[in-house]
Amino acid sequence: IADLQIQLIAPDNTMASIFTIGSGNPGRGADVGGPYTISDSGTATLDATRLALGDVLIPPGIYRAGSGSAVVSLNTFFGGKAPNGVWTLRFKDINADNDTGTVSQASLNLTTSAASVVIGQGAITPLAGGAMQVSLSQATAGTNLRLQRSTDLSGWTTLQTVTVSAGGTASFTDNTPPAGRAFYRFTP
Repeated sequence: IADLQIQLIAPDNTMASIFTIGSGNPGRGADVGGPYTISDSGTATLDATRLALGDVLIPPGIYRAGSGSAVVSLNTFFGGKAPNGVWTLRFKDINADNDTGTVSQASLNLTTSAASVVIGQGAITPLAGGAMQVSLSQATAGTNLRLQRSTDLSGWTTLQTVTVSAGGTASFTDNTPPAGRAFYRFTP
């Protein structure tokens, strides 16, 4: 696994590093056999475990996603995103220096939270120059929401993904609203 990189890519092309060997790390010949579960509940990355154990088979278990020994939070990257669509696990030989390897099996199981999300109360305020400020209050803190706009309540365009603050608020300024009328909504 001296030059293996594994990435998880969401349907909206958000990408997180699941496994990347850290630069300059000794003992790069460790083997992987799995099965490995990558979860925010793990205690160490595969690379940190490889460094601790040396050039031996990394034992099956639950590990954190990471780049080198640096931990990556999957919830930070993917929390609040709709799970529908094509997810990609990308395996890459970084150096391709005449070494070989085989991925014999890989699977992806997405676990979504059953916790309810409170969208809260919205307000739209006209600003100088024709801009519109779209605000949200009393929403669930830490939730990632998409702010969408429509001119006909049928076709919706995502303007931005916002994260609700610890105080339960979020806002966005639409500097180029369409002429006539526009409708706005926050969606998980």
